[in-house]
Amino acid sequence: MAVFNLTINGKKHQVDVDPTTPILWVLRDHLNLVGTKYGCGMAMCGACTIHLDGVAMRSCSLPVAQVSNQKITTIEGLSENGDHPLQKAWIEHDVPQCGYCQTGQIMSAAALLKDNPKPSDEEIDAAMHGNICRCGTYIRIKAAIKTAARSAKSGTKGGGGGVQKMTKTKIASSRRSFLKNTLFAGGGIVIGFDWLAQQNLAAAKDSLALPKEWYDFNAFLKIGDNGLVTIFTPNPEFGQNVMTSMPMIVAEELDVDWKDVRVEMAMHDPAKFPNAAFGQFTGGSRGIPSKWDALRKAGATGRQMLREAAAKAWQVPVEEITTANSVLQHSSGKKATYGEMAAAAAQIPVPKEVKLKAVKDFKIIGTSQKNVEGPKIVTGKPLFGVDYKVEGMLIAMIVHPPAFGMKLKSFNDASVKGMPGIKDVFSFKTYNDGQEKGGFDTNAFPELVAIVGNSTWEVMNAKKAIKAEWEPFATYTETVAGFGGKKAR
Repeated sequence: MAVFNLTINGKKHQVDVDPTTPILWVLRDHLNLVGTKYGCGMAMCGACTIHLDGVAMRSCSLPVAQVSNQKITTIEGLSENGDHPLQKAWIEHDVPQCGYCQTGQIMSAAALLKDNPKPSDEEIDAAMHGNICRCGTYIRIKAAIKTAARSAKSGTKGGGGGVQKMTKTKIASSRRSFLKNTLFAGGGIVIGFDWLAQQNLAAAKDSLALPKEWYDFNAFLKIGDNGLVTIFTPNPEFGQNVMTSMPMIVAEELDVDWKDVRVEMAMHDPAKFPNAAFGQFTGGSRGIPSKWDALRKAGATGRQMLREAAAKAWQVPVEEITTANSVLQHSSGKKATYGEMAAAAAQIPVPKEVKLKAVKDFKIIGTSQKNVEGPKIVTGKPLFGVDYKVEGMLIAMIVHPPAFGMKLKSFNDASVKGMPGIKDVFSFKTYNDGQEKGGFDTNAFPELVAIVGNSTWEVMNAKKAIKAEWEPFATYTETVAGFGGKKAR
């Protein structure tokens, strides 16, 4: 271990680490600057790109001992407010899909434009050649670089545009909506809704507590007294952009102005969001098809409750209340924003039926809206599971066989346990004896070795050092109950 004084994003930092530790892991594990990503570990994918004295370098293969005298810039230091021309152009062109590689892409592009403010297509291709995007956003990446170059040439600060705000929609048919409403601090309304539309409204509507029984998933639509609408998305965001598409469906039926919408990811909670019928689940392109009706009914129910609150306040038939862009209006000239009517709407009984919009009246669904996570992606905010840390958290990695059809024979942990930062080394079975596998139990290795330690680099070194022996199975049988029915193999 050794002490290094580093200058990162204009600030001084002192770290006490193994001199061979790549600067990537100093940034991520020791300084919590997680915008720089780990991709391949071999300096071949570009996800870990940083600037050393303004030059784009791959941080996964640069030992901290070699960079201590250079000025380091990460995505967090590219601009103070996410207003670098490239970051703004990335938003304008809606470049990110999953977003994992995009901070590295931006850092490579920034180094290019610093040295060559007016690059040709060929020069862009050459400079970005080492940055891989598995989502295939290369065309948008190039377009954003060209926009940033033009904006810099014209003297403007960014690529123009921002995160596109949200809009609206319509559909007809009467359905049960199965929602409940509660008043929350500040005079707003919270509408909890069952994603499978199976919750009994009458039983839930008078209770401030959430229903005890949930079917599939749950999410919440929250309207503040200032008109801000928060839509919680239970589906995990794996780059398929459900953080944008699911709220668009709710917002459409709510008739809310998209610019008034904020989106948050719901916490994982199996008690509230059970896994039946693909609860908090991502895979198989099932998110939107399986939740389409419930999402629409959630928004439509919120809109109907707001209309009924306005009708009651103005003493007019509810049928005469119209909505548009988060505003309630009557032909008499009376109008109110959703925020102004939210507290009153919280007292309205949840309707048993709501009318959905007609497809021809959609204003949000069917339009292109920018990724709501875009600003976080381009500024390196922690969005991915690997980015999050909690107090006292350790790092674990597994050692698996070199091929399928092999089992653990033995492993020698004596030397590894004595390595710096290593807390424990042990083997474990991935399935209980006799366990019947489900359709998603795809692990092919029944026993693995785990290494647990303080930091990623320390565990990586231990993983390289451990001696594990594997041998072929003589025979191996398992029972799988998947989508094709139960069978032994």
